[in-house]
Amino acid sequence: MRTTVVERLRAGTRASHEALEATAFSTSMSAGTLPLDRYVGQLDVYRAVLGALEDELSRATDPFVRSVWSADLAKLALVERDLRYFADSGTVPRPWQPRRRSSSRRTSA
Repeated sequence: MRTTVVERLRAGTRASHEALEATAFSTSMSAGTLPLDRYVGQLDVYRAVLGALEDELSRATDPFVRSVWSADLAKLALVERDLRYFADSGTVPRPWQPRRRSSSRRTSA
């Protein structure tokens, strides 16, 4: 039996997907305890990623890419709609801040 691209992708990324679902962000979102501004911040990040990805996919000329991508799969407009909703209701994304490193490491002078 021949596997589809989606099946191969799903199998090949299963471990990463499960690890992502175990993060504090994902578990908080699933439990409904993620602060709204953090959720909106993540949507804002998705907007940047989806914008670049969908733009490139729409211009692709490779037959394989064209066989698996079509404009009806695009999600950017949906994310932008959600961001407008939250902006209209007064919720703005919390700015991204890099994770702080532990201060337990010592450096020699």
